[in-house]
Amino acid sequence: MSSAYMKYRDYNIISVDWSSFAVDLYSMARIGVDIVAPSVADLYDYVVDEMGAHPSDVHVIGHSLGAHVAGIAAKLMRSPKLGRITGLDPALPLFFLGQKRRLDAEDAMFVDVVHTSIVGFRKPMGHADFYPNGDKLQQPGCGFSIGVCAHDRAYQYYIESIWSEIGFQALECPSWNDFLLGKCRGNAVVKMGEPLSPR
Repeated sequence: MSSAYMKYRDYNIISVDWSSFAVDLYSMARIGVDIVAPSVADLYDYVVDEMGAHPSDVHVIGHSLGAHVAGIAAKLMRSPKLGRITGLDPALPLFFLGQKRRLDAEDAMFVDVVHTSIVGFRKPMGHADFYPNGDKLQQPGCGFSIGVCAHDRAYQYYIESIWSEIGFQALECPSWNDFLLGKCRGNAVVKMGEPLSPR
């Protein structure tokens, strides 16, 4: 993702490597989220307080467990709310109880979420929630896999949204059923991913 941003946009990018905590045993990786989040909050505060970044200009992107690291860290930071957090198929297992220990819409001025698999949250959790290919649990190219392949599609779609001139158009709609019933005709059309405007 960093290379796509650097190739097509002019941004300062900070990447957090927490791979030593994001281990194969999921329950241990879940514990790692709570260990890493305070350090990421300190990093947010440093970028704002010491480097002079304006909080509204900070956009944090996290995939799976990383989406919750971003959300929990935002709750812990001393600085004003960040401008934007993007959650890419935020992990569901061990995060479904309460909003204090996971990503939610209160964590930034604008929170957008891309939902792509059964291992991620299906319910809305941001100001704007996107469900590429509807409410299906399968994603194109994943065959019958509804797990890792579909889960990884969230960040693949996001990377494509950085460089694509066409992008991923989405129709504003309160639910998939309303969409199927044609109740959303004439509603706003926005682009999912990087081009999405919080306004």
